[in-house]
Amino acid sequence: MNVKQITELFERIKAQYNMFTYDSNKVKEWSRFLKDYDSEDVNKNFDKYILEYHDRPPLVFEVTRGLEKIEKEPEKYVYIQCEYCKERILVGDDDTPFEKHHRKCSKIDFMDRQSKEIRGFGVDKAHLRELSDEKLDAKYKKIMNNWVEEHPNEAVTPEKFGKGGNMGNLFKKIGDEEEWKKNLQLIIINGL
Repeated sequence: MNVKQITELFERIKAQYNMFTYDSNKVKEWSRFLKDYDSEDVNKNFDKYILEYHDRPPLVFEVTRGLEKIEKEPEKYVYIQCEYCKERILVGDDDTPFEKHHRKCSKIDFMDRQSKEIRGFGVDKAHLRELSDEKLDAKYKKIMNNWVEEHPNEAVTPEKFGKGGNMGNLFKKIGDEEEWKKNLQLIIINGL
């Protein structure tokens, strides 16, 4: 039984026994015991309890008497580690959260590698991770569009980036002058 089902059971008990009250602590406490039981079975036991004469509300053992605990399916959740940032992502029946995370990290990693090859230093990965998907996609698309403009007859592939052609201006065109200046200052300060 889940919390909602226990609350519904409590409302049924309250309808039969005016003196019965409950709060979140009572729901939590009963949940510890009822979580492994089927709601329908517990409600049937309560129906039997009502038909017998009792001048008090039932106790947990009285609504679970004779019932077998339900078999729970083993949890299907696993962690998958992102190859780029090494973060572990919890996935279950649906791999969408991992796929979304992996796509974002893949874009950031690609932008970083190309920046290192073209400019000699990487991008601020932490800053890019904080960006919304829309803002990151906009930066990524600018880079890709600039590459296509400079190489209209070539397919856009990771292997093509940085190989031949005038690629030096690619990252300068993305409109991120503050990042460009900050990275340039770090190079000067660190003497790289």
